[in-house]
Amino acid sequence: MNASRWTIRFLILAGISFLVFCLLGWGITPPSRLIDWDERLSHRLFEWCFQRPSFYDAVEDWSKLGTTPFLYFLGALPIAYLLWKQENFLAVLFFAFEIATRRLHSDLKLQFTRPRPFHEEIQQLGDYSFPSGHALATTAIVTLCLFLVVVYCKPLKLRVTLLGLGILFILSIAATRVLLGVHHFLDVCGGVAFGLGWAFLGCAICEWRRPKLISPVQWNPITDAPKLGESN
Repeated sequence: MNASRWTIRFLILAGISFLVFCLLGWGITPPSRLIDWDERLSHRLFEWCFQRPSFYDAVEDWSKLGTTPFLYFLGALPIAYLLWKQENFLAVLFFAFEIATRRLHSDLKLQFTRPRPFHEEIQQLGDYSFPSGHALATTAIVTLCLFLVVVYCKPLKLRVTLLGLGILFILSIAATRVLLGVHHFLDVCGGVAFGLGWAFLGCAICEWRRPKLISPVQWNPITDAPKLGESN
């Protein structure tokens, strides 16, 4: 069955993403050589941004879109759409994944206990650094939303546009955390990697639960398009 094949593919993608996260976690564990490189790169990016006050303020404002209130609002949109489509199980699944996402990054930080970057110019935050919670949560929730775009959005141009905007949004939020000096570069890479793995796991469960739904990824415009004169 096509749905089964996509379930397996999503599970493979989730496994690869979690493996990348584990490798990054190993890479930031002392006495890894990656730590010095990561700290130097992150400090240079912060200094470049901080020397441009207007740009720094704009980055700080944009970074707020990766906080809980906006992400809850963004995550509520697919849930409302699924309820409207009477896909109740998927709506509950999305809700559970989004709630768990906010808890995951806190627990993961306690496993690695990597200190935040220290910069004399700004006040240091109190919790740990790896992985970035903004990057993890934004990646997971936006990727789940993009999955629904692929499944339900038929117009190709609109689908490609939304996918591109979603990817750019994820990357921009992740970049702001390094530019603001509150995370190292590998922190946001770890957040994106785990967020992708978590989202792909949710996509796999969704594909497994909805085998009768034809996804646009599998939709054939020749065989699946309505015949001429066929009633809708």
